[in-house]
Amino acid sequence: MQLIIRPLLIYLLLFQTVSLVSAKPPSECSDLSHVLLGKEYSVELMESYQTTIAHLEKKQHKYRRASSFLKHMFYYVHRKHLKRYQQFSLLTDVMKSGTYDCVSASALYALLLERLGFSYQIWEMDYHIYLSVDLGDRTIVLEATDPLYGFIEQPEEINEHRENLKQKAQTLHWEVGNTTPLIYRSITLTQLAGLQLYNRAINAWTRQQKKQAKEYAEQALNYYTAERIVMLANLVSQ
Repeated sequence: MQLIIRPLLIYLLLFQTVSLVSAKPPSECSDLSHVLLGKEYSVELMESYQTTIAHLEKKQHKYRRASSFLKHMFYYVHRKHLKRYQQFSLLTDVMKSGTYDCVSASALYALLLERLGFSYQIWEMDYHIYLSVDLGDRTIVLEATDPLYGFIEQPEEINEHRENLKQKAQTLHWEVGNTTPLIYRSITLTQLAGLQLYNRAINAWTRQQKKQAKEYAEQALNYYTAERIVMLANLVSQ
């Protein structure tokens, strides 16, 4: 049993994204902040977010080019909300203390892009999440984990960013003995909410909080019926 579970634990804990299979989310609502923040959602917790929204909505109309506004938005949000990287940070942690990882930071940017009316995609890889924004004539990448160079707009730099992530994922695949194809898929904001709940399940599980882990894993399945979430849900229910 240990020989089976140990590599599974390593693979689950290395990163919090999951393999995409048929997903049937309960809804595609435009603001999933309640789900992403869970029981800790409150008006007080969202005050800084609402202040940021008000600032960005005023600034948006002052920029002639959407790309220039997005660049302002990216770095403004990073300076104000994203202070310190810490794996398995939740959106709640972002709001409270500024700790973030690629999932929670991307969730914040996705909520803002949704509110501001941009067409964007959330890209899921085996060990990473990042965003791209479609401006019609061009695509811009938002790499939430890079406070200095995370706004990527040159096509060659976007390609290099993607290939570097794929190479890192392939290396990690080899290290854990994973023979499945690499994941590179676009997911919805609802599915990202499922990943956030999956993170909560992982955190609870590693702290021996089995009841909470089971509850979060079951909730995650309501938003994202993905392979690794199913694996975790089966494991914590035993």
